[in-house]
Amino acid sequence: MNDKNKVNREPTFWYLVWLFLKISIISFGGGNATFPIVKKYFIDKHNWLTEKELEEIVIITNSIPGASVVETMSYICFKLLKSKWKTYLVIIIALLPHTLLFFTIFILSVSFLPLKYLQIIYVAVIPIIICLLMNMTIQYFKKGQQVLSTWNWLIFIFSDDLLITSTQS
Repeated sequence: MNDKNKVNREPTFWYLVWLFLKISIISFGGGNATFPIVKKYFIDKHNWLTEKELEEIVIITNSIPGASVVETMSYICFKLLKSKWKTYLVIIIALLPHTLLFFTIFILSVSFLPLKYLQIIYVAVIPIIICLLMNMTIQYFKKGQQVLSTWNWLIFIFSDDLLITSTQS
């Protein structure tokens, strides 16, 4: 994206609430499925993060227990707002409608829909999540080819093979 297309908007409390509300509503694929959207807004559009920071967020949030969407929101809000309490409020406000909507849909669907319809919905959502994750994997693989040496790839392949072999035993 061109630098002239970037919006030089100062991050405000309510604008971050709005962005994370949008992200949390479409985050049914889990945290990793939201990273392309985070990249679109926080790197491409507003230039509030660098690509390196986003890559580090992906690594860290996948390394520690917990919901990576919440961990990502926490990092970004604290970085931009520099306030622990505003960060807490953004997360609570952004996740509350999403959580209430989810529980309402869950209770209504379990109460009124036959199990076969719920299975069809589940089967329809999984391919979308897989496509989003594959897209992100391909992007990181392309970047990895540029910076990783042959030795790095050999170590990766060998360690992956050891992991598969050890789990089959």
